[in-house]
Amino acid sequence: MAGRRFFLIILCISIFGLSAQAVAASFPLIVQIPPAASITPIATTLGGTVVDSIPGADTYLVNVPFLPSPGTVSLLGIQWMELNKSVTLPRFGIRGVVQVPASTAADWYKNQPSMQLIKAGSARSYSTGSGVVVADINSNLDYAHPALVGHLTSGYDFVATRPPGSWIAIPGPG
Repeated sequence: MAGRRFFLIILCISIFGLSAQAVAASFPLIVQIPPAASITPIATTLGGTVVDSIPGADTYLVNVPFLPSPGTVSLLGIQWMELNKSVTLPRFGIRGVVQVPASTAADWYKNQPSMQLIKAGSARSYSTGSGVVVADINSNLDYAHPALVGHLTSGYDFVATRPPGSWIAIPGPG
């Protein structure tokens, strides 16, 4: 009799323990699918559940018990996916916009702590940076911003291989 009780207890622990582990091993995936595809059969095939979606973007948050292989992702027609992970902020925080008096020299920034960390002061004896062109690659800037007017110029888009002034229309909702 004691052997049966022991067996039932072990059986219950293993059954409930495995289901608790299955819940704990859930992976939240952000998934984008083609506009004509349905997320329901994809989630069912992966053994997951749809948690949330971004309307009109064909992007879904799906909890799955395992991470699908690249072959499975391709067969299901998933365009891209990534784990829904949190990120941590850097150890320094943005404290606000710096306000300096009008009487402050225009090159006040050269004495900031970050400039001292990279030893920019030592480099000033070699060059001041006057006449240097800096390329800001793969960014979208507001050339009309009051602080940037006259300080920026556009050029060839090496990432999208387009000349300046060419735009790709991004379709909006509806």
